[in-house]
Amino acid sequence: PLRERKDDVAQLAMGTKLKQGKMRVEDFLQIDFGNWNPEYSPKRERARALVDGSLATCREIGYRHLQGIAHRLLGECIGTGTQAVGHLETARLLLGRAGARNELAKAMRARAEVARRDGEHGVAREGFEQARALFEELGTLDEPARVRVALAALDGSMLSA
Repeated sequence: PLRERKDDVAQLAMGTKLKQGKMRVEDFLQIDFGNWNPEYSPKRERARALVDGSLATCREIGYRHLQGIAHRLLGECIGTGTQAVGHLETARLLLGRAGARNELAKAMRARAEVARRDGEHGVAREGFEQARALFEELGTLDEPARVRVALAALDGSMLSA
């Protein structure tokens, strides 16, 4: 349909701007995941399609950092199960190789969220603790508090189970 072609053209234009250094990564992905709820979001499928399509451009230009972010976002969009875990593990690998430690910590936190949703509480706790430690080491201001809230919620869900 015409709408899909318009999306493809817009995506190609964004990729060109990114290649030319005229666009930020966040603008390229066109998604603000700061306040979204990956467990329920009407934008989730649209976001997934956009990020999935953007991944090819990331690979083409060889931008490992951006590839890692795209995989993290895909894992967050999917939200549960082995497919989400696969994207998040790929994100961790790429971001680690790129030296993008704050983004790596975000991928660790996202992996822990998937583990929590999948009922893997031990894996979730370990992931949250590792992410919190890295955020604190880096001096990230807001993320350690978010992780502490997630740990408290995990403790609460384990007590009620």
